[in-house]
Amino acid sequence: MPSSDRSSRRFVEAPARDTIEREVCEQLVDSELYCGSWIAERTGDGRLSYRTGAGDAETILECVRDCTGEYENPVAQAARTGEVQTTNSIIENKSLPDELRAAAREDGVRSGIVVPITHEDATYGVLTVLASRDDAFSERERAEFRLLGETIGFTIMAVKNRQLLFADSVVELEFRIDGGDTFCFDLSEQYDCTGSLEWAGTTSGGRLFQYVTVDGLDGETVFEEATTHESVEECRLIHDGDERCTIELRLRRSAVRTLANHGSTIRDVTVEDGVGTCLIEVSQDANIREIAEALTVVYENAELVARREVDRAVRTAAERRTRILDELTDRQLTTLRLAYYGGFFDWPRESTGEDIAEAMNISPPTMHQHLRKGLNSILGEFFEDSTGTGTSTE
Repeated sequence: MPSSDRSSRRFVEAPARDTIEREVCEQLVDSELYCGSWIAERTGDGRLSYRTGAGDAETILECVRDCTGEYENPVAQAARTGEVQTTNSIIENKSLPDELRAAAREDGVRSGIVVPITHEDATYGVLTVLASRDDAFSERERAEFRLLGETIGFTIMAVKNRQLLFADSVVELEFRIDGGDTFCFDLSEQYDCTGSLEWAGTTSGGRLFQYVTVDGLDGETVFEEATTHESVEECRLIHDGDERCTIELRLRRSAVRTLANHGSTIRDVTVEDGVGTCLIEVSQDANIREIAEALTVVYENAELVARREVDRAVRTAAERRTRILDELTDRQLTTLRLAYYGGFFDWPRESTGEDIAEAMNISPPTMHQHLRKGLNSILGEFFEDSTGTGTSTE
């Protein structure tokens, strides 16, 4: 069995990727079911680079590292295909290279499994586990190890995002995307308008949403084009104007989820004349090559044109509270306080909108106007200033 629930919780709570990977390898070997374990990742030239490991199977590790020629070992095969690979009865398996069988005999290794470490469309490496038993990896074990690989992948993604969220300084990457095949690219090229991403994200159910403001085109035309574009599943016009509008798009695919899985936050996307400019933030230790490759999966002609280090302003909770209060008028603040303390936001409500309006001696429509403007200022402080466009909606 890969690991107990308690062990899984322990490495999920680890503060860094290196710690997660080391804990996984050590726990597998400590279980005494397996004699060796290691994790490797693909490098820029497509080769595999050792990251960490545990156990005494050093000879077979060196053999896999040095293995060349036409034979594709299971580690390389799992990294390439994204599929779990198992090899049982290694020493007797004559389809394997002689040097690999000899290394397995020296280390007492008889079975092995290689598991891709993935989260959604991101692959972070491969986990190799070795056993001194023949036929150690049944179908049940394969399924459990596949789940372990997904759990490690999810945890690595969460750690990457946490590091970015709390970093005092980040790296800003600017990409030029030439000729994307999504709705905004086609619209800007056809109508000579500009599309700007206001927010994009993925719901817990996997739905991809974008809110896009289009300058230089009326809302009716934008909506009609969106309803017939192959990249759009559903759309809804939010704000309409003669030369400016905002539209909600539910997409079939998006770079937002891909970049989020690699610990990136989209700060801004602008598309004009069929060419896009995408600004994203990553942590100081992010693998920029990996992020660039991930973006090219969605946009084939994506080119990194600038890399900048950016210091984030450190703001205390008291400073943020003062800034929010400064944004509110006296009437908006009074409305929010009466609504909050009066139980308007409770469920079920302790006070209705009419109750709050009566307490303020104003009409209900006026009360709701103050309430909405006040809430908009507060939410804007969090959503516009402190986060990027690529966040989860649920």
